[in-house]
Amino acid sequence: MSEHRENRLAERMAILQAEQQLLRRAWSMWHRQAAAHRQERERQAAARAHYQQGQLRKAFWVWRERARGLRTERMGRVRATQLHSARLLHWAWSKWKEVRCHPSVACDRWSCAVAMTRSMTDGLLGSMVTRSHLPRERGQQMRMCPLPIGR
Repeated sequence: MSEHRENRLAERMAILQAEQQLLRRAWSMWHRQAAAHRQERERQAAARAHYQQGQLRKAFWVWRERARGLRTERMGRVRATQLHSARLLHWAWSKWKEVRCHPSVACDRWSCAVAMTRSMTDGLLGSMVTRSHLPRERGQQMRMCPLPIGR
């Protein structure tokens, strides 16, 4: 009977050992899979952060380029306004010299000069954009005082 008992005990020990081995294998497999899953999540988070950082960098580059473009455009508008003002001033000065130096002035020079100055000031300050101080049609002469200019 002791032999029979030893066989049953050995059989039970073998079964317990086999179960423990199965548990160890299952545990190590679960542990490896959990570590792989954790590593995959970390890599996904790093990839997501990298992608978002790239998107932010691209958005910043676009913003910077647009800001540079707006600054350049604004500077261009300012320069265009300055050039337009300079051209108007040159035009006004040449017309002023024509009136001042015109040999056949039939009216009082002082009243003609005052009228010309008023007209040019209105043209320079009041209608810089609309250019309403210029003749509307091709054949129309601009008249500031009673004498015809440019004849």
